[in-house]
Amino acid sequence: MKKKIAIIAALTMLIMLLMTACGGQDAENGGASDKSGGSGNNEMVTVDTSYGEVEYPAGYEEIVSAEKTAADDSEEYVFYAMLNGEKIKVYTISFSESEVSDKGELIGTTLNGDGETVKIYLLPEEDIVSDDMPDEDKNLVYAAQETLNDVVASLSNWTDFKPAD
Repeated sequence: MKKKIAIIAALTMLIMLLMTACGGQDAENGGASDKSGGSGNNEMVTVDTSYGEVEYPAGYEEIVSAEKTAADDSEEYVFYAMLNGEKIKVYTISFSESEVSDKGELIGTTLNGDGETVKIYLLPEEDIVSDDMPDEDKNLVYAAQETLNDVVASLSNWTDFKPAD
């Protein structure tokens, strides 16, 4: 699992680097749920967190949902694939002011309103596609998993975001 997380983290950092080099995406839109960048290709769904917005393409809006949960000293956003009226947990992004080993891989940090460091963790779910699923359903779940890259890449738009080493 560590190897899988390391690969995902490396790919995510590469995407973030490319987005930064290419000018990134507009991160200031007052918390709108959909953003339009002039063409249909640039519309994004935003998820407001206490620390900033994370985004994924609006084309996935019908198959991906995000829910905020609170656990102890952390704020979590669980992303689900919506499949035949059922929610399948795909990944979780957690924000915590303390070191929390069970929240996944540390992907970076940001600052809270008091200027204190908040750690950002990523926990992708494993084995969420079963062999008995129809190919169309598998493809929808895989598509929902791909939004992880967009959500993590959108962190690079945050002024105080620092990727993990």
